[in-house]
Amino acid sequence: MAQRTPKGAPVPFEVELSKARRDRTFLSFNEHIANVPANRIRDLPVVNGRMGDRVTMGEGHTMHFPLGYLVTATYLLDKQRPKAGAAAALSAAELEANPSYAMVQRFEAELGPVCARTEDRVNDVKAEFRQRPGQSMAIVLDMPGRYDSLTREKSRSYIVFTGAEERYVATGSVSQQLLAHCRANKGVAMPYDGKPLTAPALTGVD
Repeated sequence: MAQRTPKGAPVPFEVELSKARRDRTFLSFNEHIANVPANRIRDLPVVNGRMGDRVTMGEGHTMHFPLGYLVTATYLLDKQRPKAGAAAALSAAELEANPSYAMVQRFEAELGPVCARTEDRVNDVKAEFRQRPGQSMAIVLDMPGRYDSLTREKSRSYIVFTGAEERYVATGSVSQQLLAHCRANKGVAMPYDGKPLTAPALTGVD
C-alpha cells in the first residue's frame, strides 16, 4: 500500500460509516489515494478537466486528493435521496429515505463545536465553522431541503466541507470570514454582510 507521509486524524464520519458497512476501511487525512479500497469507489469525476484527484465514495460523499493525498471531504446530506440507479428525481415516488442523513445528529461529536455562525434570514440559509483542535475543521452550510417541493414537507439539507488544514478548508470568502471570527473570540454569532451563502462562497469551488 502506498503511504509516504504520516496519516492524520480519521476523516469525520469515516469510523461510523465503517461500522455501518461492518468493515474497518476508514480513511484518514493525508491518506494516499492508492489506499482507497476499490470496492468503496463509486466514481472518479472529471473536475476542471482533471480526473482522479476527486473520488466519489459508495455513500455519495467526495474525497479530494490533490497530489495524491487526502485533504478534504465533502458531504451532501438530504433527508431524501433519489432511489438506487436514478441520477435525479422528478417526483416524490422517485425518492427514498437517506440513511446517511442520520449523520446530522453527529455534527457535534464528529465536527466539534460551532465557533462562528452567520445567517441569511431572507433565504433561510446558515453557514457555520466548526473545529476539533488537532483533528479537523469544517464548514457547514444549512439550507432548506432540496427535495421539499417534491415531498411537500419541510426539511433541511446540509453541505459539510471538512479538512485538517486551514489552507484547504478556508478557501472561500465566507469561510475565511468565519474563521477570522472564530479567532477573534467574539462569540458564535457573526453579523451577516449580505454576501450569498453558497457552496462556492464557502469552499471556493463549484
